[in-house]
Amino acid sequence: MKSRYTVSRFMPENAPLAVIRLNRHTTTGMHCHDFHELVLVTDGECIHHTENESYPISAGDLFLIKPGVYHSYQTEHDFALINLLYRPRLLKLPLFDLASEPGYQAFFELEPELRPLRGFRRHFKIGKLLQDELVAIIDRMEDELRSGSPGHLFRAVCCLMRLIGSISHNVEHFRRESIHDELFRLGEVISFMREQCNRSITLSELAERAAMSQSTLNRRFRQALGRSPMQYLTELRIAEAKRLLSFPGRPSVGEVAERTGFEDSNYFIRIFKRHTGMTPNRYRASLPQSAGAVPR
Repeated sequence: MKSRYTVSRFMPENAPLAVIRLNRHTTTGMHCHDFHELVLVTDGECIHHTENESYPISAGDLFLIKPGVYHSYQTEHDFALINLLYRPRLLKLPLFDLASEPGYQAFFELEPELRPLRGFRRHFKIGKLLQDELVAIIDRMEDELRSGSPGHLFRAVCCLMRLIGSISHNVEHFRRESIHDELFRLGEVISFMREQCNRSITLSELAERAAMSQSTLNRRFRQALGRSPMQYLTELRIAEAKRLLSFPGRPSVGEVAERTGFEDSNYFIRIFKRHTGMTPNRYRASLPQSAGAVPR
């Protein structure tokens, strides 16, 4: 068995973001990381090995490797890539409505999770124009990180948000390719649930939107997200209920139930307690008095 190790030298534990450029990249051993690694191949080609498969990668290949995934590179020719390393738990990026974009769900959430089943060979390959755009954003990000001037990290994170937004928007055209079609159908279902979680939604409605049978949608959802579509929908509703309950004294529990797609307030109270360990009123009372923002 090949030796395996964890790489941490590229990024201290307290660092939220880093850029690593590997020009004339050489063969590496099987390794993993404790951070997200966004890989953009800028020149040449090599063989990318994972624990389950080996396949060629070349300029224009773009993929995300999440923590704990073992992989290595084997190259005999000029090969260059940019590794964008980041830790979401430290960054806490405000995604706002980006999580409702099918392209974001397809590239950043679903493809890495479905990769053990689909294989790494079906990753995204971008064109020269998009590659140049992403490299320019990363150049600016790297300049900010190197500067160390006041506000440099804020400006670097702004670049990261722009990069994520650009990828999410531009990979949309991949939905026309059959190898990525399922990813975008699942992404569209997730986007729909995020936008419509304040009303009654049935599994049959979601399956129709995904152009899958209910059993296939259930299976694919569990493979990608570790839970069923309806469980995911409930989690979205509970998260929105928490947000609404953060306004002291208003809206009422009944109004929160109605605005989060629960037609029966007693049922809402039971589900909320099951997920949080407390009733909606107790949850509200546990919050700081200053919590909250303007309700939607």
